[in-house]
Amino acid sequence: MTFKPISLNRLFFIGPALPVASLNLFPGLNIVYGGSNAGKSFTLKALDFMLGADSLKMPKQGQNYTHLYLWVTLSDGSKNTLSRSASGGDISLFEGHVEENLNGVSRETLASNQKTKTKKKKRSVSDYFFENMGMPLGAQILRNETGDKVTLSLRLLSRYLLVGEESMVTEGSPLKSLDQRLSTEDKSIFRFLLNGKDDSAIASVPKTETLKANREGKLEVLEEMVAEIEVQLRTVTRTELVDRLDSLDQSLADIQLDAKKFQSELDARRISRRNILESQSLIEDRLSSHSRMLMRFEELRSTYLLDMERLEALQEGSLLFSNLSARPCAVCGAEPNHQHHPEGVHDFEAQSAAAEAEIEKILRDLDGLKFTISALNKKIEVLTKNHVDLAENLAQEDRKIDDLLPLEGASRQRYEEAVSERLSLQNRLALFQLKEAHEGRIAALKAQKLGKQRADGLPDPIGSSSGAEFSRTVLAVLKAWNFPQIQTVDFDFKKQDIVVNGKERSDNGKGIRAILHSAMKVALLVYCHEKNLPHPGFVVLDSPLLTYRSPLKGFKHGELRSDEKELGQTALNEAFYAHLSSMSAFAQFLVFENQDPPESITGRQGVQIWSGENGTGRQGLFPVLD
Repeated sequence: MTFKPISLNRLFFIGPALPVASLNLFPGLNIVYGGSNAGKSFTLKALDFMLGADSLKMPKQGQNYTHLYLWVTLSDGSKNTLSRSASGGDISLFEGHVEENLNGVSRETLASNQKTKTKKKKRSVSDYFFENMGMPLGAQILRNETGDKVTLSLRLLSRYLLVGEESMVTEGSPLKSLDQRLSTEDKSIFRFLLNGKDDSAIASVPKTETLKANREGKLEVLEEMVAEIEVQLRTVTRTELVDRLDSLDQSLADIQLDAKKFQSELDARRISRRNILESQSLIEDRLSSHSRMLMRFEELRSTYLLDMERLEALQEGSLLFSNLSARPCAVCGAEPNHQHHPEGVHDFEAQSAAAEAEIEKILRDLDGLKFTISALNKKIEVLTKNHVDLAENLAQEDRKIDDLLPLEGASRQRYEEAVSERLSLQNRLALFQLKEAHEGRIAALKAQKLGKQRADGLPDPIGSSSGAEFSRTVLAVLKAWNFPQIQTVDFDFKKQDIVVNGKERSDNGKGIRAILHSAMKVALLVYCHEKNLPHPGFVVLDSPLLTYRSPLKGFKHGELRSDEKELGQTALNEAFYAHLSSMSAFAQFLVFENQDPPESITGRQGVQIWSGENGTGRQGLFPVLD
C-alpha cells in the first residue's frame, strides 16, 4: 500500500438550455466563502454524491439541472471525468477531462456502490478510487465484537474526506458517522487507516441475540419432547416397568430352556437321519457292485457251458472218425488195408482224450463258480434286507422330526414374542431416562447466562504506538496553526477522540470543537503521507473556523463561549490557511466558510466568494436565472 493522492479539478452541472454551473478546484488550498444559501453545503453533498452517495436533493436554483460531472487527476497525471444523473444511478467514467459539449466516449460504467447487483459484476466508483489511491480492494473491517465484518468502501471512508458543518461541531467522536453511536466499525476503520492491517483473519462468533434465540429454540424443542414422552408414559410407572421386566426375564429363561431342549432333540434326530442316509448310500453302492459282479459271473458260466458243448462235439467227431477207419470207404469202396489216411487213427483217439480232460476241468470250474454265485446272492440278499431296515428307520426318524418341528417352532415363537415384549419394556423404561436427560438439559439451558460475545483475537481499536504517533501528528498540525498555548495532545482510546492540554475536545465550545475536528482530519492525511499509507489526498471542510463567526452570520450556532472568543482574537485562521496551502505538493483542501478569510488569503488562486441570495457578483454555485 502506498500514498497516491488524487486531485479534484472541477465539479459542474448541466441541464437543457441552462448555463453550466461549475466550481473549479486547484492543487493545495481552495476556499469558498460568503453568505448563506449560496450552495456551499450543497456542493459538499454533491461531491459526496459523485463519490457514490445514494441520492442528492437538488436545491431550488438547480432543480432543472440533469447531470453532474467531476474532473479528477490521478497521481500518475492521467485525467478522468465522472458523470452521473442528478436522479442517481450508475456513474459513467470518461477518459480525459470532458468539456461541457460532452465530446467524449464513456470508457466504463461504474456502480455507485458495492452492493449493486447485476448479472455481470461492475466495478464500483469505490473500486475506481481505491485502485488509483493505493488502497487494497476487499479489505475486511470489523463491524462488531462478535467478529462480523464489512468490506471497506469509499462510503465508509467519506467521513474522513468530507466533513459537513454539523459533523464539524459534534461533541461525539470525529471518527463516527453523524447521529450514530460510536461503534466497533468506526474504531476499526480508523485503526486500518493508521496501520494498514485489516481484520480478515478474525473468526466471527454468534451474537448474544443469536445464542439466546438458539437457546429458546432448543428449550421449545426439548419441552415438546418431554411432553410427548409424558403422553406415552401416562399409563405406567417406572416401578411397574421394572417389575414386569424382571418377571419377563425369568420367563425368558424358562422359554429358552424349552427351546434348547427341543432344538437338541431335533439336532439329534437330524444327525441320526443323516447317518441312516449315509448307511443307505454305502449299501446301495455295495449292492450295485455285487450286482455287476454277479452279472459277470453269469456271463462266465455261459462261456463255460459253450466251451463244454464245443468239446463234446469234438469228442464225438473223433470217435466217429476212429470207427469208420476199420470199414470199406463209403465213397470208393476200398478196403481198410487199401485206404490211405494222412493222419493216423491214433490221433483221433488222442483228441477225444484231450477233450474229455478239458471237459472235466470246466466242470470243476463250474462247481467253483456255482459256489461263488451262491455266496454272492446271499450277500445281496443280506444287503437288500439291511437297506429295507434302514428305510424303515429313516421313516421313523422323519416322523419324529415332524412331531418335534411344531413344538420347536412354538417354543421359538414364544421366545421371540417374549424378546419383543422385553425390548418394548426396555424402550419404555429408556423413555424415563430420556425424559430425565431432557429435563436436565432444560434446567441447564435455563440456568445458562449469556453475556456479550467477543471474537477471539480482537485487536485494540488503535494500538498504543499508532495512537501516540497520530497524536503527535495532530499536535504538529495544531502547532502549525498556532493553536494557543498548545502543549500536549493525547488520544482517548475509550471515547476515540483527542484530549488537548488535558481537556477533552467535547468540553470545548463549538468553534474550538470544529478546529480540533479539522485538525484530526487534516492530521490523518498528513500521517498517511508520512507513513506512505493510502489516502485520496483531499479533504473538504465545511465551517472549520466557526469560532471566528460573527453574531449576524453565526446565529444558528449560538453565542460565542469565552474559550471561542479568546481563540477568535488570535491569528489562528491565517496560520490555518497558510498551513493547508503549504501542502499543495501532496494534498488538496476545499474549505467552505461563512466568514471572510484574512486579507492575505483573499487574492490567491482557488479563493472564491459566493455572496448568497440577493448578493453582488457571483451569488452561489448555480447562476441566477432571469
